[in-house]
Amino acid sequence: MARITKASFARAQKALGIKKVTKKNIGRIAKRAAAGGSSSKKTRKGKSKGGKVTRSYTKVARRKGRRRGSRKFTIPIAPIVGLAAGLAGPIKDLMDGEVEFAVNKLKYSYLGLDTENKFKPDALMSGLVPLIVGGLVHKFVGGPPLNLNRMLAQANVPIIRI
Repeated sequence: MARITKASFARAQKALGIKKVTKKNIGRIAKRAAAGGSSSKKTRKGKSKGGKVTRSYTKVARRKGRRRGSRKFTIPIAPIVGLAAGLAGPIKDLMDGEVEFAVNKLKYSYLGLDTENKFKPDALMSGLVPLIVGGLVHKFVGGPPLNLNRMLAQANVPIIRI
């Protein structure tokens, strides 16, 4: 915690342009004084026709806290499982050489369109819905609410992330 002196408090108050200290603005002034940075402007005489040259000097508050390691290549499991649910059938058809049938299956599972281009919502259950569920699991389980990905990283589990 930075130590706040009367002088640093007064400089911060002047830098913020606050004339009277109240309960509402004392927190802002104290925060500015603790950061140690006041963006006060210093002036000096310039050589250009007797005018003043204004220069601003600012101090940047250093960010303290725990730093995390560098980002590494990881494979997110949940979205890949959701994607694989819809791609399993079309990939098998592509391997058999039936390209048109594979494209129709992709259309059916991700867009819900059959061969006559009629929309069928129950068709989305085999492709699009698992992909969305996998993305949501990746977002909420692997991210801030549960942070399983950070736990996996701390346990030194290599490439795999949720």
